[in-house]
Amino acid sequence: MHQLAGRAVEALNRAHEHGEAYARYVGEELHLSAQKPAEWQAAVLRLMAQDNPLVAGKPHSASSADKVVETDPAYRQLLDDLRAVVVYKERAHVAFRVELERATLYRTLIERGMEVAA
Repeated sequence: MHQLAGRAVEALNRAHEHGEAYARYVGEELHLSAQKPAEWQAAVLRLMAQDNPLVAGKPHSASSADKVVETDPAYRQLLDDLRAVVVYKERAHVAFRVELERATLYRTLIERGMEVAA
């Protein structure tokens, strides 16, 4: 087998792996995004059960709880997880595209009868 053909196959295998990772991260993102409204509501209710530090002796109203909802640890964790998954998803997509381009480059070099140093 042509040396570049072997490299092209390796690049395509890596592209496949990155594509699989991308698909997993898309699924995770959808799963976490689906949880977000319910977790937001639960966080607001938890905050409404607490005293508002800006108004002594009074609990948070729905509007004040909404303004500070990202301070709720469970909701904050969900947002952090969602952001991390989006970053991983984008990295997997870029890696997929890079390997696909690499395989295309090798194919072009093979078609033109070129060889590269190891």
